[in-house]
Amino acid sequence: GHYGRGLVFSKDSIMSAASQLKSVEKVDWSLFSGDWYQISHFDDVSPFGFLQKRLVCTKREFSLRRNGTIDVKVCSRLGNSDGIPLCTTFKAKVPAATEPGKLKLQTLGGLVSAVLDVFVLDPDYQFAVAGDPNRKQLVVMSRKPYIDQKTYSLLLETAR
Repeated sequence: GHYGRGLVFSKDSIMSAASQLKSVEKVDWSLFSGDWYQISHFDDVSPFGFLQKRLVCTKREFSLRRNGTIDVKVCSRLGNSDGIPLCTTFKAKVPAATEPGKLKLQTLGGLVSAVLDVFVLDPDYQFAVAGDPNRKQLVVMSRKPYIDQKTYSLLLETAR
């Protein structure tokens, strides 16, 4: 997999696995902070699904603030790598100390809120699989704009 157009999970291949996913038990958000490139995604519920299919080169930037909240900036390009840039910024926080692998996100204007669960996180904070708690949206992320097929397959297998 690689950053750019990305790979899209098929609904049948991921839904049975997704129902068994649980948030990771530990996340050091200071280590998680920084850029994450979207390698692939699956989206079964977004009202903007038609648009999501046209977005490429998606990158998420997580920034831990001194007060413990996290800024999350998501930027994509429409159509191709030279397309119109589209960005959304969220304020996020861990909603409960008992769920450190979960973030509650809200857009700056407060119009959109969501929850993001980190389901798979490698010990070096180089690769992750995250999504919503209902397992209707999943994304494979990497610190680099590409990952090798072996690592990608391992991440998918771990998420099953």
